[in-house]
Amino acid sequence: EMLRVTGVQTCALPICNAELARTSMCAGVHSWEQTMSKKKKPYHHGNLRRALIDTATELIRERGMPEFTLRELARRLDVTHAATYHHFKDKNALLAAVAMDGHEALLGRLEESVEGASGSGQAIRSVGETYISFAGENAAHFGVMFAYTLPNEEGPTARIRGIFERLLREVERDGLVSGSPQVLAASAWASYHGVASLLIQGCLTEADDLAMLTERAYQCTVRPMPLAVAS
Repeated sequence: EMLRVTGVQTCALPICNAELARTSMCAGVHSWEQTMSKKKKPYHHGNLRRALIDTATELIRERGMPEFTLRELARRLDVTHAATYHHFKDKNALLAAVAMDGHEALLGRLEESVEGASGSGQAIRSVGETYISFAGENAAHFGVMFAYTLPNEEGPTARIRGIFERLLREVERDGLVSGSPQVLAASAWASYHGVASLLIQGCLTEADDLAMLTERAYQCTVRPMPLAVAS
């Protein structure tokens, strides 16, 4: 069949109505699938457990406190709300994991400070300085670490106390202090933790000499033993 348009002859291409309908239908289905794939959230997010802990930690640092919901985390990570419950039964369980993460980081820093010290006296001083510095650098996270960690014989708080006890045994052996290593360790930890808590709660001002407070906490635990007076 020939068509004449403004004096020009062209070949008319036959079009199958059925083929046209089929093509249109396929295009419509493809478009619908693309739209739905954009709306549907992926169930997995690589290591979702790790991502939830990291995102929760970021929010705690941003807001200064653990004010968020699992639903909010799911939106941030572009996963379903239900997916979060495959890793944590509730928000408290997630915060316990965030706390454990912080303790592991703190323990690593404390061990590094011990390794870099020369002598037992310097080691206990360095541990205290590191403890308080870590709290200042991670104020909100530090608060969660002790609010959502249950003390037990194998938990992170027991491991922190173990570092202090190990060092105080060495300090006693070197003759810098006398007494029960367990009691002295608890005293040292309490002194440093007290300064750290006041720091993150904003109770210490710029007028307070943090270095001096840290040194005083050290002196409360370790001081030279009085020399015996010869008779």
